[in-house]
Amino acid sequence: MNMGRRLSGILLLVAASWTGWAVAQPRSADLEATSLIRQAESLRTNKLSSSIDNRSDLARRERVFAAAQALEASIDAGSVSLSGDLRNRLSVSLEALQDVPVDVSLLSTRAPLANGTLSGTVSDATTGLPVTIANAVRVQAWDFSSQASPTGAGIVNSAFINASGQYTLTLPPGNYHVRTTSNTQGFINQAFGFGNCPDNFYCPRYVGTIVTVPDGGAVNNINFQMQPGGRITGTVTRSDTSAPLVSSSVSVVNENGQFATGAGTDAAGVYTTGGLVPGRYRVYASPPGSLPGFLGEVHNNIPCSVNDCFGFMPVDWITVTGTGTTTGINFSLDPLAGSISGTVTESGTGLPIQDDGSFTFLVNLRSEDQNTFMSVELGAGGTYSFTGLRPGNYIVSASVPGFIGKIVSSLAPVATSDCVSDACDHLTQGARISVAPSGNVTGLDFQLDRGARVSGTIRSVSGALPIQGATVSLSGPAFASGVTDALGNFTVSGIPAGVYYVNADAPALNYVQTWLGDVPCRGFHCQGTGTPLTVTANAVISGLQINLGTGGTLSGTISDGLTGFPAPRQTRLELFDTSNRLIVQSISNGAGGFSFGGLAPGAYKAVFASSSVVGWMDTAFGGLQCPRGGCDQSLLPSVFVTAGATTSGINVTLPRGPRISGRILDATTGQPIVPKAWGSTYSSSVAMNNNLSNYAGFASVDRAGNYLSRTGFPNGPYFVSTFLLRNNTPIGGGYIDELFDDRACPYGSCGLTSGTPVNVAGTDVTGINMNLSPGGGMSGRVTDAGSGNGLAGVTVRAFDATNRLVAVSATGPTGNYQISGLPAGNYFLTTDNPLGYQDELFNGFSCEPFCNPSTGSAVVVTGTTITANRDFALERSVTISGLVTEGVPLPTCRSKSTDKSATSCERR
Repeated sequence: MNMGRRLSGILLLVAASWTGWAVAQPRSADLEATSLIRQAESLRTNKLSSSIDNRSDLARRERVFAAAQALEASIDAGSVSLSGDLRNRLSVSLEALQDVPVDVSLLSTRAPLANGTLSGTVSDATTGLPVTIANAVRVQAWDFSSQASPTGAGIVNSAFINASGQYTLTLPPGNYHVRTTSNTQGFINQAFGFGNCPDNFYCPRYVGTIVTVPDGGAVNNINFQMQPGGRITGTVTRSDTSAPLVSSSVSVVNENGQFATGAGTDAAGVYTTGGLVPGRYRVYASPPGSLPGFLGEVHNNIPCSVNDCFGFMPVDWITVTGTGTTTGINFSLDPLAGSISGTVTESGTGLPIQDDGSFTFLVNLRSEDQNTFMSVELGAGGTYSFTGLRPGNYIVSASVPGFIGKIVSSLAPVATSDCVSDACDHLTQGARISVAPSGNVTGLDFQLDRGARVSGTIRSVSGALPIQGATVSLSGPAFASGVTDALGNFTVSGIPAGVYYVNADAPALNYVQTWLGDVPCRGFHCQGTGTPLTVTANAVISGLQINLGTGGTLSGTISDGLTGFPAPRQTRLELFDTSNRLIVQSISNGAGGFSFGGLAPGAYKAVFASSSVVGWMDTAFGGLQCPRGGCDQSLLPSVFVTAGATTSGINVTLPRGPRISGRILDATTGQPIVPKAWGSTYSSSVAMNNNLSNYAGFASVDRAGNYLSRTGFPNGPYFVSTFLLRNNTPIGGGYIDELFDDRACPYGSCGLTSGTPVNVAGTDVTGINMNLSPGGGMSGRVTDAGSGNGLAGVTVRAFDATNRLVAVSATGPTGNYQISGLPAGNYFLTTDNPLGYQDELFNGFSCEPFCNPSTGSAVVVTGTTITANRDFALERSVTISGLVTEGVPLPTCRSKSTDKSATSCERR
């Protein structure tokens, strides 16, 4: 016991001495996001002309929305990350899914109630007169909290105006967001009480004045004064015959990267778009479904695949000003689309692998120019096919749960190599598969290995009962998970070799998340907790057992302070422990309620947050504003959790407050920084920190460089940074992190309150702009000194001359790393590895057990140059492992030594 206490003291002292060294890195959630996008697209496509009319599809819809909101919250919390443009693509897919109505009979609480009516008049704002062309404007309503448009017997959720400009909707009683969704007269669509809706990102289905339809009653005068916008017109023809293409679709995407409007071609191949606000637009044409061999085209004469037309191919912007019509935007589509196809089978058995309906059995296609990223799920017989491809070079990989992912690494004959989530470098590992005009590449087959398998049983502490439905997760070189059966048994396969940390969780069953070795711990800080599990290639490990204790549950409601209505699903509970660590994020259920179980008994601080454009202010239970939990939490009342009990009534009302907005541009070009479809390290995020140097909120930077905070702020000073403290994420893309106002601060090393404060005083703050400069850096390879083999998963850290941490990079599958985004100067490199090697300074000096980084050899960074060959060759060390406690087990402590007599311990 005494030795345990002494080790704990050493551990804490070391951690305090080197704060910021052992930084948990967010896990890539690219595969999860891709699966959600595919599910949303599938639901929308299958239900586009009907509605969600069965409980199975409704459950899928709710799962997709809940998972997407949870993913957004996890990104905000710093536990996961998305690369490239996946965050924007996920948002676009969800917005499109919301256009599919939901049968109200599935919402049992509303079914018995009498429908009411909602009506109004649509007028031309220029003349003040009603629009008198029947069917010229369509009006639709969405439920404010669930953001579903109801349908069912007797319900009219959308309607066209009549010849007097009037419309009437018949709706179940509830609270509704109402907007115009389409028109033939060139008006800009609007949301009631909000104004013009240029796109769904800045005008989502919960903004504006919310209209309450009473039980069996009528609401009148929900009127729209529509403003004329600019329009775009032209023709779509075949390039080979010049014949018009009927029923082609033309889409308009604004500079923000959001869909703005669209139009179809008539019998003469002519299209005319709806009304547009002034701005710059990307316009592209897609062939009709009856002509799958044709390519799309981005203006001006740039062929595109269906997936990359939307946002990534180079573009000649079309500028819309005023209310005029831009003519002559013509398209000539080529019948030159190619394809790639093949099969995916299980190695050894040859059995085909088919998607199980989860949309997670995927083959992924990436273009060499990084403008295309597509995924398809495996069909019957394990087949897959990518069609409509523009000529070019592509990289193809397969990712299937329970198997080791593979990438096509060479051709003639086709060969594949392992490609595991974060550890897969597609540009380096992938063979270039050339698709010629009208070319069809076939026989691109994969044989996937099961890899290592881990199995065991999950039981309850009380009664040793098997737990069915618990999720068992392994995190390490890869992330893998499984679910327990009726006997509490689980098997997780598709695991590559490495050291893993295993946990089991069942919050819906009110069990506490517990790590291998029966260490209870919930939260991102628990990464690396419990007994590590060493997995060798293709090993079969059985007999693991984790025993889960009974937890407690918190439940309550979240209300919108402006309307008093239940808040939408963009709101959530964030629960902090007594050390101010974020433990839980529980998303609102679409009716303003939340419930989360499996909490360890004890005291917590509850803060309610949002990720929205309306400026809900993060508010703690008890009513104090506390942006992202970054306030002085000692001022907040505690909420108490008791094992086996539900603490209800944890309610909150979220007021709306000021938001912060601005632009992020490239300092050299003066243009927005636009990420690629895949492989981009640019985070597209901005953080707001309070005067305690605590994280207080974030904003996503759109493709036009604009950002708007996703939360409102109470009065006070805030500091805007491109470095996100909560997940230790730099801006990336080779740019130097900055604090407002244009102060270079790589990795937040200058102190997050050393910038110019942004003073919030009751109103929105605009014009908080930053111009980012590209920096330089270094690259190299980390190898085993004995074999020369590359070492994956080694962290390389860069420090400046004052020993401040300024950059972090992890080595890839071949041991390569690259650090960028550094100002000119001298930097010092260290390694940190969990593989049993002696860590080093550059060049060759030992860093065992710890070291002063500036005693190494300096790496000189000038301009935007990446200095190459900053390599490390690591020697094997003696490793001593054990359990370190401070009353309870602590996250993993690794003891390292350069000889058999030296011992030390570092908190991981």
